[in-house]
Amino acid sequence: MRVHTQGREQKTEHFPPGKKLEGDRVRLLALVALAVGAMVLGGLIYAEGQAAHSSLHGIKASLMEAVDSL
Repeated sequence: MRVHTQGREQKTEHFPPGKKLEGDRVRLLALVALAVGAMVLGGLIYAEGQAAHSSLHGIKASLMEAVDSL
């Protein structure tokens, strides 16, 4: 049993607690940045879809006016 606990002690000494916390913060920050980027990209895609949808309505209205004038 002593061999197993000795290995654990060596592993914990390899990475000081401060470095582990710093690594966790970096990972969390990267995850948050990725989530925010995905939300912004989704918003841009949604806005582009809305703009295309409204322009299609404008085209349809002008075509209907052209047909009515015939």
